[in-house]
Amino acid sequence: MDIIKFSDYFETLKDKENSYKIRDEVNIKHYFSEHLFDHLEVNSSIYFTGIEIIDLFKYVKFRNINIYFNDIKTVPTLNISGENCNIYFDRVKGSPKDLFIDYEDYFNLELRGSFNTIQLFRVKYEKIRISIEGSIIDLCIEKCIFDYLSICGSLYDKIELLTLTDINPMELIKEIKVDVVPINYIKFIKLTSLNKLLINKVKIQKKLLIISSTIKSVEFQNYMANNLCMINCTISELFIDIKDIPYLDQGIRKYIQYNIKKIISKNTKINFLEINQSNNLEIVEINLTSIDKLKISNLKCNTFNLNNNISLESNIFGCIFQNLVFKDFYSSSLLNIKNTQLKKENNHLNINNSNLDNVLISPSFFEELKKISFTKSSIQGLKITNFIDIPLKTINPNNKDKNTNYLILFREFKNLAKNYGDNYLYHKFKALEYNERLKREINLFDRSVLQFNKFTNNHTTDWFKAFKLLIILFTFNLSIITSYLYNSYDNFNVLDIAKLLPYLLSPVSFLVNYKEYEFHNVIYLFDFLYNIGIGLIIYQMIAAFRKFNR
Repeated sequence: MDIIKFSDYFETLKDKENSYKIRDEVNIKHYFSEHLFDHLEVNSSIYFTGIEIIDLFKYVKFRNINIYFNDIKTVPTLNISGENCNIYFDRVKGSPKDLFIDYEDYFNLELRGSFNTIQLFRVKYEKIRISIEGSIIDLCIEKCIFDYLSICGSLYDKIELLTLTDINPMELIKEIKVDVVPINYIKFIKLTSLNKLLINKVKIQKKLLIISSTIKSVEFQNYMANNLCMINCTISELFIDIKDIPYLDQGIRKYIQYNIKKIISKNTKINFLEINQSNNLEIVEINLTSIDKLKISNLKCNTFNLNNNISLESNIFGCIFQNLVFKDFYSSSLLNIKNTQLKKENNHLNINNSNLDNVLISPSFFEELKKISFTKSSIQGLKITNFIDIPLKTINPNNKDKNTNYLILFREFKNLAKNYGDNYLYHKFKALEYNERLKREINLFDRSVLQFNKFTNNHTTDWFKAFKLLIILFTFNLSIITSYLYNSYDNFNVLDIAKLLPYLLSPVSFLVNYKEYEFHNVIYLFDFLYNIGIGLIIYQMIAAFRKFNR
């Protein structure tokens, strides 16, 4: 064992008024020497066990040392300063019922400086404030009682791991605030009675994980993290604000771009979620389950998943998504998706086991769709404005999605177009439904009916197709008539064609007058069938023209 040198591990500090006297410094040295027995172990550790911490601590700064507090009594406000230190608190000896005798005995704890490790275990303070100066590898607060917890620093400081776990469920925590300091990983576990959690101007490099917690209000202001994950939690209000924050760097005003990479809530009940974004960065994924009310504005997200039942009127406004997913979704109140766009390239709408009856899309973004998946869902009650079209290669692609029932998909869009009042889209989706039905295993009679409907319906959707078919048939018949006249009369005159124009409607029966060959009267049957076909085509052309050119 080495003899302790006070200057190696302690530095006396003056308060703002330089009020302490020389005898106080002597008392400080004597106090610590008495409890250290004038010795310090090789691992540079100091233990305070079963003693009373005096107010003189505020005049001391620890350096390069491990500090352990076990079963201590403290002054109303404990201030500890450190540099390159590890600090550990454990106030429990014996069974948990002996945790504290006097629950009215609240104290304040303030830690400031550079600590490698800070562990608070079963401590009781009214207010805990930890000011970071430098880097902390591990900050752990476990089974503690407090009203307020504040962890703050600057953009140049850092916490590797922040863990809050098993905070006493019998006491209501009024507020936990994490401010400014960058953190690598945050874990909040079993915070069962928290009134407010505030994350402000914090850059989280890996993940913020909240597990099995009950929180009334969670607020993220100017927050950046790769992954925000909530599992088995109950949260009354969740606010997320994303924007670029100005700060001064050597007198120059700069901006930090705060962003969230992922937001995932798994088996988590959130009564109200609000997300506001005012910068141009993109969130990779948001996966939401069990949320009563949503208010999301100006969000830019690659994949936005709605996997829950929304019970209160909600709004998604001015957002841009790459992939929009409805899975096990139902809204008993109106979900208003307004002024929301899908990215033009490789976007995807996935509707799986969902009912969009109380969803309003204003205006429609279906014309921008590149891919749609549809499984065991309904969109008949979907309300939509400015429904222009949906690309044919999107709704009926060459490479079909194996999980999508295209027959149901076409039928749903057919009914949607009918409710919207668009005849063109109605017949377009109706034709697609017929074509899809023809691919199914059906009997010969039904297949014949469907083939006939397919032919007529294709012409009903476009009057010009029927018109072109009439021109082709009349041109073919006119060529036959012209050839007949040319070979039957010695002095052929083009004006003679006019004499046989009535035969355009009976293109075969005039051949009975042909002298060189004799035709059976059955050719009148061909004329009859031909007239039926011409009449049907003319009817389809007129019907299509009236429907789509009113």
